[in-house]
Amino acid sequence: MSNIIIKVYGDSLSLPRPKDEIDFGEEYSALLGKELRERFKKEMFLWNRSLGGARISQLYEQYERDKFYVGKGGILIIQSGVVDCAPRPLPLFLREILSMSPSFVKWRITRFLHNNRRKILKMGLGTRPTSTRKYKMFLKNWVKSALETEKLILIVNIAPNTDDIEKHSPGFRKSINLYNEIIASTVNEFNNSKILLVDVNAKIKEMDKNLKTFINQKDGHHITKEGHKLYSEMLFEKIQKNLNFISGETNG
Repeated sequence: MSNIIIKVYGDSLSLPRPKDEIDFGEEYSALLGKELRERFKKEMFLWNRSLGGARISQLYEQYERDKFYVGKGGILIIQSGVVDCAPRPLPLFLREILSMSPSFVKWRITRFLHNNRRKILKMGLGTRPTSTRKYKMFLKNWVKSALETEKLILIVNIAPNTDDIEKHSPGFRKSINLYNEIIASTVNEFNNSKILLVDVNAKIKEMDKNLKTFINQKDGHHITKEGHKLYSEMLFEKIQKNLNFISGETNG
């Protein structure tokens, strides 16, 4: 197996989080790179291009820009969806208008939305930052593009949320399930051995029914230090099973 570039494009779940005791080097991509280097005695170049609060459109655009600098032949890890599917009381264009409004207007509206968020979402008046149609489109286009350059594409689905955040944002769980179905169906549609689903959602629920080990209880959807370890282990397992394929040999 030759030297490999691990390209990670995710939202804040793919980044360190010092305030929650996840320091730099403890995020799953760093753990994965360390494990691969130690186990296979090969240099693994880590390119973590994750961005907090990023939608799939932003991550895809960043990937396309990065092609010029990184080149071909890597392992691409896509971790997206929670930002795209999380229900919001205001659509993005109204949030942008609000951000440019006078302070007294912004304060009044923000306070109203905060106090009535649950009611608004329960009434079905909320919106998602990325529609299901657009999410599917961006994911398919990204995978098509990556198939031309990458040796392996690992798509991490959306982790489950806690009951507390579901109460705060009614419909969040339904959205997670819906967008995870889109992720799974996209992988199935390509039917390509280079494209693999990493089903962290099912694994977390299987191992931790109360969601306390792997999911941050403060915000209800970020992952804990143990969560980063689990992501790393699941990604490592997928890569390990495809080492011959990655190196250009035929799987036996």
